[in-house]
Amino acid sequence: MKRVAIPLVGIEAAISHKYGLHMNETMSRSLDTAASHLADQLEISLTELARRVPLRDDLLARLVAQVTITDSHFGRHPEQLELFSEWLRERSDLPGRSFEIWSAGCAQGEEPYSIAITVLERLPQLARRVHILASDVSQAAIDSAKTMKYSNWALRRLEPNSRKKYLRQTGNESRLHPDVAKLVHFECESIQWRVRLSAPKRFDAIFFRNVGIYLKEEVLFEIHRAFARLMKDDALLLQAPSDPLPDRELFVRFAEHTPAFKLRMVAKPAAVQSQPKALGLKSAAVE
Repeated sequence: MKRVAIPLVGIEAAISHKYGLHMNETMSRSLDTAASHLADQLEISLTELARRVPLRDDLLARLVAQVTITDSHFGRHPEQLELFSEWLRERSDLPGRSFEIWSAGCAQGEEPYSIAITVLERLPQLARRVHILASDVSQAAIDSAKTMKYSNWALRRLEPNSRKKYLRQTGNESRLHPDVAKLVHFECESIQWRVRLSAPKRFDAIFFRNVGIYLKEEVLFEIHRAFARLMKDDALLLQAPSDPLPDRELFVRFAEHTPAFKLRMVAKPAAVQSQPKALGLKSAAVE
């Protein structure tokens, strides 16, 4: 049975409320350690930290970065990258069309950089028309992504030819070629914050993988509804096999072999066409 110190209950509640997280036992243990370290750094008690956290976005951000998982690797779910590249190829001749891609919960950049490498390797003529937004709630993860440096472990599933072409090894790590980084723009923000900033029908593809499993059901429901508003009519939503399925009233399967979805092209409820509910959150969602 999970046992949580009284001050941590308040901190958990603040994080869950703002980011929409469903705090499991592993995350609670990570929060326990992170909160203790932060309290020591600030030279205050856990009780005082619990009092400050709901009032300080910077403290909340530091703590949530410690309870979310930022470990990933290049080339994850290769069947989806293949599907995405074929989807893109079919639209490559559309005159004047640019492609807006969102890596929602990008961790340390492995996913958006993998998307960029896929474009450069298979459809280099489209590179100038592809723009990848990569967002995560962890500033540390975003800062790490911007260094473009990765361990051999993070690169273990990247195709050898792509690794040789787009990375240069120095010691125990490798650095990405600048051409890859040119396709990606990073932002430290929550998913719901980006939802509020984005115009309807903006995105051609949303990579939302290994994120939904950490969110409360009602928050995930609203995020999927927001995605339906932000996706172009022929856009793709790509999720991980472990993620909860999106609302069947809004999405249908695009492929049977992998969790890829497209919009169900029927009259949408008014709530989908309008701004999504805030759920009382200033921002919500995590890597």
